[in-house]
Amino acid sequence: MIWTGIFKRSFKHKEDARYETVYSFGRENLICHDNSTRNKGQSFMIVSKQDGSITKDIQIPFEEKKFPWLSARDEASGMNYALAPAGNHSIVPYLDSWILVEPSADTLYRYFPDHTMMPFIVKTPPIRSLDPEVWLFVSPVTDRYCFMEAVKKEGDAIKQTGLPTTNLVYDKQEKAIFRYAVYNDDYSTKEYAYMKSRPVNNEIATWPLEAHRLVESYEKGELKGRLKEIAAGLDEESNPVIMLIKHKKN
Repeated sequence: MIWTGIFKRSFKHKEDARYETVYSFGRENLICHDNSTRNKGQSFMIVSKQDGSITKDIQIPFEEKKFPWLSARDEASGMNYALAPAGNHSIVPYLDSWILVEPSADTLYRYFPDHTMMPFIVKTPPIRSLDPEVWLFVSPVTDRYCFMEAVKKEGDAIKQTGLPTTNLVYDKQEKAIFRYAVYNDDYSTKEYAYMKSRPVNNEIATWPLEAHRLVESYEKGELKGRLKEIAAGLDEESNPVIMLIKHKKN
C-alpha cells in the first residue's frame, strides 16, 4: 500500500518494538500497539509525535502473553509460516475513545483521551481455560452495533488453512448477540460487504475493497446505483475502487 501526504518528521521507536497499529492521540501523541514476538509484556503505549519517546505505557492485566496467530516451520524447506485472523485489529477507534484488544486478556478495554480506561467487553469462559483457545476481535463499533469475530486457534499455518471464524454482532439496543451477514445494496444479487477491514478513524468505520470483481459483476448485470456507474468506466487494468463505510450521523 502506498501512503501519500506531507512528510512531517521521523523518529526512533522503542528498541525491538514493531508498531503494527498507530493512531493519532490528540495533538502531541500517538497511540500504538507493539506486536513484536520479542515483547512478552505490555503492548500498548502512548508515544510522542515529536521524538518517539514513550509518554505512557498502558497497563492491561493478563496472566500469560499470547499471540493471535498460528506459526509453524516447514523443516523440509526451512521456511517459517504464520496464519493470522482477517479481523485481527489491536486498536479500534470508537467515538471519543479507542478499544484495545489484548488477546492475552479476558477483557477488551475502552481507552479515553484523559488516559482513563474502562472494561468494554468481558469474555467468558476465561481464555486460559479453553483448548483450543478462542480469540475475540472487534471491528467496527457504532453507536448501536458492535461487530465482532470469534476465532478458534486451530489450523495449519504451513497449508494456510484453519482458524474457523464466527461473525457476531452485539445490538446494544436489543442487548443481544446475533450472527450477522451484511449485504451491499448496490448489487442486485446478495453480495456480502466486508466488515473486517481496519477502521480508518472515528469517522470512517471500515473500507472494504470492491475492485477485482467489479468488472465481472458489471458484465453480468449484477450492479445498480452508484456502483454500476463507477464500474461502467473500469476495465481489468483499472486502479482499485475503495468503498468507505462511514458512521451514520443522527
